[in-house]
Amino acid sequence: MTFLSDHRADVARFNSRTLILQSSDDLVVPVQVGDYLHHVIADSALHMIDNVGHYPHMSAPQ
Repeated sequence: MTFLSDHRADVARFNSRTLILQSSDDLVVPVQVGDYLHHVIADSALHMIDNVGHYPHMSAPQ
């Protein structure tokens, strides 16, 4: 279990421009989470990173 709290209500109230970076194959945070965040944050952009893992800056830094 990664998170012990449910912050969905907090995220729904977020009103700043947001860039969501999502790894395409992340075992910790699946793609559905990025899709959900993009759906509930009004002024958001979702960018998929073609990468395996939760830390793309470490697993594929190039």
